[in-house]
Amino acid sequence: ESMKLDQIVQRPDLNIEKLLGVKLNGTKSLVSLAYAFLRSEEATPLTTYQKYWQQEINIYWTTEIWDSIWNSPTFLSSIVSVRTQMFKILSRWYLTPFSLSVASKQPKSSLCWRNCSKRGNYIHRWVECPVLDLFWHQVISKIKLITNVELQKTPSDLLLLLFDRKAVSVSSQECLGILLAAAKTVIARQWKNSQPPLLNSWHKTLWSNFLMDKI
Repeated sequence: ESMKLDQIVQRPDLNIEKLLGVKLNGTKSLVSLAYAFLRSEEATPLTTYQKYWQQEINIYWTTEIWDSIWNSPTFLSSIVSVRTQMFKILSRWYLTPFSLSVASKQPKSSLCWRNCSKRGNYIHRWVECPVLDLFWHQVISKIKLITNVELQKTPSDLLLLLFDRKAVSVSSQECLGILLAAAKTVIARQWKNSQPPLLNSWHKTLWSNFLMDKI
């Protein structure tokens, strides 16, 4: 019992214990310290899907990146379908051949449903599949004509909207979010279809979103 007690006593202080032990100059100091504590890496560990994003697109998921995604105009859009689409993608709501093969322990079933002979993981299904190349090329070209913003065909730009926002106005950012959400909606609707999505379907989805926004 005494050894266990010694181990407990000798353990490092938790952040909250450190916070309570700090001598403060007033309420303002307490609020500042508490806010810093809540934003610290130790206080806010990565979620499972954040870890997957960090591994797959090779970024260090800091609090600033997380905040920039959640505070993007896309999440603040008045169009519910746009916000929902972004949340589903970010939380990795869509199942893939690879994730299902891991769950079922059948490696052979991990190939992309578009018959491209590649492993169908999350990034592949949304961006890297060669069957999507023409569609994404057309969408990115149209977006440049509309917003004068040149996006890269990367998961960072197309899925997480982590392009350089300092060079893009807020109104253009919101427009980009709507345009990209429509493109990803088209891909999601054909999630298990081997046929490539069509630009005309993107146009129809944009028009539908526009009408819903007016309603």
